[in-house]
Amino acid sequence: MYSKFIKMLLPLPSFFEVSFPSDEEPNVFPVTVGAYSVPCPICQGKTIRHAQTLRRFRHGYALHLGFIWIEMAIPRHHCIACDLTFTYDFGLGIVQASSAMFRRELVRRCHGRSIADVAREYEPSRFIDRCLARKPEQLTDEERGFVAQWHQEDLPTKYIYQALNHMRYVLNATTITQAKRRLTEWFKRYQFHLCSAISKIAKTLITREKALLDTIISPLSNGMMEGTNNKIKLIKRRGFGYRNEDRLFLRLRLETGR
Repeated sequence: MYSKFIKMLLPLPSFFEVSFPSDEEPNVFPVTVGAYSVPCPICQGKTIRHAQTLRRFRHGYALHLGFIWIEMAIPRHHCIACDLTFTYDFGLGIVQASSAMFRRELVRRCHGRSIADVAREYEPSRFIDRCLARKPEQLTDEERGFVAQWHQEDLPTKYIYQALNHMRYVLNATTITQAKRRLTEWFKRYQFHLCSAISKIAKTLITREKALLDTIISPLSNGMMEGTNNKIKLIKRRGFGYRNEDRLFLRLRLETGR
């Protein structure tokens, strides 16, 4: 009975067909996918499915059942135009953050080089990170032009930037009703987003909705305490540990000014 009720309430895309679980595994819901089309993330061209792998991943939690698992075939698509092959997870956030090819290329670029040398090579990337992390109203006209260009070149970057600024709008709420409405709209928009990174974040935040609402409304902050803790950890790492606690506490007072 619980399984039938949960099947009707599972927050999944409308073209998913959720089947009832078996008696042996009452918390595993098999899912089949109806007709769908996937554009290429690079050129937005037509793709074809050439392989698929049966995967099982945790999707939620329910009373009397525990963790709810979704079992479905995750397809691999191939772009006809640009010859790109990629895994499509329907925005459920179960694809690895980086491919094996990317990790091998990163190791090859960094092998045998100093950190300063690699940092100089990736200085443009640091500039990009700074521009994308700042609020739009804090950017200059030139930086806004760069951001618009980067959004055209990379759609996932555009989606993440939009989700970040939408979350800033949520955090600016002044009442609990306003915060709850804005947060619900954010979840509805990004929980099953095409960008897997955003859907991962949304699915993580949903489980902490009450804590998020309390954080938005509460005027209190533990920022100073967290900053002090980070300083203490840094001092311990720089000294490779202290055998004398009095010397450690003296150093902490000198560094933190207390």
